[in-house]
Amino acid sequence: MSRRQYCADNLFLLGEMLDMAAGYISLCDEVLNEEDKPMVELAYDHIHPLKKRTLKLGKELEELEQRVKNKLAQLSDQKTSKTRAKTTRCSSVNKV
Repeated sequence: MSRRQYCADNLFLLGEMLDMAAGYISLCDEVLNEEDKPMVELAYDHIHPLKKRTLKLGKELEELEQRVKNKLAQLSDQKTSKTRAKTTRCSSVNKV
């Protein structure tokens, strides 16, 4: 039986992955002073693409945040509509 997936679970895992990614930056700092010039140049070449990817991730998170807010508003509206319907039905029954 497959387990249902939730957005919150995926975001939790994303957070764990980002923590691990930050750990790689710390590892770079630990070995940087021991590296020769070609390896430092190669490391430097990786920085700009990584920054672009993190900017893209930030943008995607902002877009997801908006979609989640919209879904919350939609669900709140549905709950309000159901509550109003129950209240209206109860009022009608009490009048009888």
